This record gives sequence, C-alpha cells and structure tokens, in this order.
Amino acid sequence: LGSASLHILTNNFSPLKWALCDCGTKVSMNRNLIKFNSINYRQGYLEVIGDIHDGCINIETQQIHPDRDISNIDFDSDTTTLMDEDFTAFTEIELSIDEAETLIEQLLVAIKVVKSKSNKK
Repeated sequence: LGSASLHILTNNFSPLKWALCDCGTKVSMNRNLIKFNSINYRQGYLEVIGDIHDGCINIETQQIHPDRDISNIDFDSDTTTLMDEDFTAFTEIELSIDEAETLIEQLLVAIKVVKSKSNKK
C-alpha cells in the first residue's frame, strides 16, 4: 500500500466502506468499537459485525500511529477527525461461526492466564 492509509468513507456520518484516500477524514463511529491502547505502539480499535457476508462474523481492526494519543478520543463522536498519517494498519477477516466460537474459547483461556498472573503480584 505504500504510504497510503486506510480510512472509513462516511456519508452523513454513516460508515460505508474502508477505502484508500489521501486526505483527513472525519470519522463518525457509532458502531460499538472497542478501543485498545494498553500498548501504545499497538493502539487502535476493533469492530465485530455479524453477517456482512452470509454466515460469517466480520472482525476489523484499525491500528493508529503511536504518536497519536487516542486515550481521550471518543470514536462515537461526530467531531473525531483522524488524518491519513494517524492510521498505520488495517485488518479485516471473516470467521465462520465455528471459528468465532474457537476464538472466544481461546480468548477466555488467555484471560484466565493473564488474571492468574495478575493475582500472583
């Protein structure tokens, strides 16, 4: 993708599709996004949507540059503006129901591991 960044194109603040553009894009999220910024250089957001493709669970992640502080960004706000240089990566995957259930099981196991280590401190 070179130096291009991925953005959400919006129409009346209703996200349509991810697309390449080379301008700042006003991003209105209103989509149950999960902000992740526990590790600064891996910060961004994640979205889970059912049935974009028949019988599949869609998982999308957007990584945001570590120089951009997202700790106080409200992704559901109509005033959130992110520029091209703020975006560094995008991933979109489609999981079957069985694959999504396997992911849930593995997440629960990983949560137990982290909690058990946290409780030992």
